[in-house]
Amino acid sequence: MATQAELIINSSDYKSAAWRSQMTAYKLVSDLWKSPLYIRDTGQTYLEKFKNEKPEKYQERLGRSVPQNKFRESIETMAGMAFKDDPAPQDIPEPLSNLFTDIDACGNSLHSFCLTSFEKYLRDGGGAIWVSSTPLKPESQKKIEDGQPLTAQDRYGDRPLWIFVEAAQIINHRFETVNGIERLAQVTIECIETEPAGDFGEKEVKRHYILRVGSVEVQVYDEVKKEYVTESDKGGPTGLSIVPLVPLAPFGTPPPLLNLAMMDVQYYNKESDFDDWCHNACVPERIYNFDSKEDAAEFSKTITNSASVTRGMWGQHAKAYFCEVSGEGMDIAERRLEAVAARMASIGVGMLAPSDVAPKSATEVLDTSGQRQSKLARYAREFENAVEKAFYITAEILNIIGGKNTIDLSTVEKSSLKLKMDFDRLTFTPEKLKLFQDLLASGDISRLTFFEILGKSQDMPQNWSPEEEEKRLTDEDRLLTDDEIDTPNPNDTGTDS
Repeated sequence: MATQAELIINSSDYKSAAWRSQMTAYKLVSDLWKSPLYIRDTGQTYLEKFKNEKPEKYQERLGRSVPQNKFRESIETMAGMAFKDDPAPQDIPEPLSNLFTDIDACGNSLHSFCLTSFEKYLRDGGGAIWVSSTPLKPESQKKIEDGQPLTAQDRYGDRPLWIFVEAAQIINHRFETVNGIERLAQVTIECIETEPAGDFGEKEVKRHYILRVGSVEVQVYDEVKKEYVTESDKGGPTGLSIVPLVPLAPFGTPPPLLNLAMMDVQYYNKESDFDDWCHNACVPERIYNFDSKEDAAEFSKTITNSASVTRGMWGQHAKAYFCEVSGEGMDIAERRLEAVAARMASIGVGMLAPSDVAPKSATEVLDTSGQRQSKLARYAREFENAVEKAFYITAEILNIIGGKNTIDLSTVEKSSLKLKMDFDRLTFTPEKLKLFQDLLASGDISRLTFFEILGKSQDMPQNWSPEEEEKRLTDEDRLLTDDEIDTPNPNDTGTDS
């Protein structure tokens, strides 16, 4: 009988060390990618409950909280910079270029696919492009093995399509060495898919797509057997001599903006704290006088349904009715909140800073073209390289399909299959970077203007003027005042203890 350890390593559900090393990070960045309401609905997962805070008081504070999500905002801005223009290469064979208007067979163009995939690449620090197609029928595979060409009937309706695989979906992998070259030999992709249930309902099904050299196996989780079983009607040979998956980064690479994600959660908590302090400073506390501590404790049991702030006093000479909070510590709290916001902005802008990479060889000393690029530019270049490899796999599948889809890659220059991307505009000069960081941190430019600058990555936005900038800053201050500071309610006397 197989041991538990043997069952684990022989199951497609095995989680590799690379996946386990980033599982917490994947959960955080994935949650922050959802809506602010989702973050708020998670409650104490992301908004801390004070040690002695009553549940009803916490729920009141939670209801007022507003997650800002600078993490997603920054990534979407950077991806928009990288793919501001359509990156589709020109002068390439029609069988390949014809796919650009619907690269994933879901109606998304190559431009749209690259934009959303690059966002998730920056979010997770990894991911892959899976070039998929309808698996070959057994008789078609036999033809390939016998050196016979496939007919249109063999692959009727077939076409290659691209699927972006998120880093968290790649739960295990395996490499092999062939003729001294290491290559991907096997990878398991975990997918949560929705299927019809009943007349109008739906249900979630967990599947594993196991890609190997020359084949695809599909396994589904059996709720009765509590294990993954192979679906014989799915999967099959691919006719390819490789695994048709192009990783964007080494498996287990951490998200590049993980610090920003963590500080986003910290800012969420600090802002909620500050809002709560503002509320307390503006609403006087009701004081109840009791003869003894025991009387105060007994009375507190009768007002558990109130979320307002009250205090209890006891003793023969205790005479107080209301207590107003002076708010002397508000300045310290506000400065701390501003410091966290400035640090978040600095982390985001740091992706655009030119890196000081020390040369490692004589060749690098002579060729310094890539040594002053930003992190964002380097991620964009790695993405471009992955897309180029995906183009070649796509062409190989088209050649297997044959007929009018055949592509003679020997007539296509390597540079022709590269995306059209301007990497220089993704890097700020040190002087420009320092200027914008200082202006943003000091509040001399608005966040809106700052993001316009990022989008252009050059001079100030078109039609920019000091007067318009002053108006924007004023509008932001007004919104802050209206949204974050509660107006005192003269009828609110407080009934909680």
